[in-house]
Amino acid sequence: MYILSSNGGILYRHDGLGERPWRDDGVYKCIFSLKGPSRYSTQQGDFQIGRDELLLLNPHDSHRQLSVTEEKFLIEINSDLFHSTDLTFASVTYKYPSLNQWSNFVRGYLRSQPNQDDLLNFIEHSIFQFVHLLKQYTIHSYQSSWSSVHDHALVERVIDALKQSYRNQWNLGEMASVANTSKYQFSRIFKEQTGTSPYSWLQIYRVMKSQEDLKRNVKTITSISHEYGFKNVSSYTFYFKTLYGITPSNFRSLYSNDHY
Repeated sequence: MYILSSNGGILYRHDGLGERPWRDDGVYKCIFSLKGPSRYSTQQGDFQIGRDELLLLNPHDSHRQLSVTEEKFLIEINSDLFHSTDLTFASVTYKYPSLNQWSNFVRGYLRSQPNQDDLLNFIEHSIFQFVHLLKQYTIHSYQSSWSSVHDHALVERVIDALKQSYRNQWNLGEMASVANTSKYQFSRIFKEQTGTSPYSWLQIYRVMKSQEDLKRNVKTITSISHEYGFKNVSSYTFYFKTLYGITPSNFRSLYSNDHY
């Protein structure tokens, strides 16, 4: 089924789960993977979305479905709901209990087969609520902090430590020491809870924290890369472009405070 409201639309289906043609839509898209892994191709490469994870696509991000496990659940959001015409989400998979709880609630309501008027009203308000969750739990071009609420105290303890000293040159052994467990067990639990590896999480957080200095347009990009914990500007540029599809210089040109 596909339900369209004034705030966007919701696609929920159990067929058409194989390869699909390339698409280029003028809305934000949130692709959930709830029953098992899903695979998509984008201009920035192929993504495997793990179970209980989601992938965010920005307006006019070209993408193609390769495979979906059992059911497809996709949210389309009109850009005016974000009150910004240039907000860009990072190309990374997300895994948060609050986002999964929202998706489970909405899917349960859809299965109850409500009447059309109640359904449209529900979809309109649910998408509006989802926008607030995305602003809180995802990485985007106007983000200055990153909420992290996970079910495992071990993961929360390490994330708190990384946030406090993200400029430090952490290694896996040091992270596992904070978690008071082995490196193997820590990596497995962290990946299960967040959808990403500990080191990748740290690099994403560093990129997000650096955005404000890029916008101020005072420090050089090289100095920013070193200040935020990257070993060199090449590494910083690589991770930045992986997340946003543009270089730090391009980001500065688009979002510099000098332009507002």
